[in-house]
Amino acid sequence: MEVKINYVVHLEDVVSEVARLLPIDVADPNDKIEDIRQNLLENRVPVALSLIEDLRRKMYTCDQRLADCQAVLRGYLDVKNPPPEHNRQEKDLDIDLEQFKELQKMIQPSDETTRIVEKGGEDDSPS
Repeated sequence: MEVKINYVVHLEDVVSEVARLLPIDVADPNDKIEDIRQNLLENRVPVALSLIEDLRRKMYTCDQRLADCQAVLRGYLDVKNPPPEHNRQEKDLDIDLEQFKELQKMIQPSDETTRIVEKGGEDDSPS
């Protein structure tokens, strides 16, 4: 079973941490493929099959690690170089005053709600 893990590093350490996370056991796939080819030419199919399976597992593991590194680095660049038109603070402050007044009315407790809360949560009005 595979699981994702998260941990925290300082922003200035992200690049070096990603460098540390890069796969280290990546052999040249061409060498492995040549081994597979040679075993097939010698009619050693079970050995070739085993080598193929081993290579695919290693490539999958490598690809997963590279995808994780890629995602972290994309997030890092987004933080370091945010596009000006996507500045969240400015976007969050762009509120229509009329919408705000309507929302404020919606969240204000009604007289009925206030009465129920003051009575300890019991609604004695007919349903």
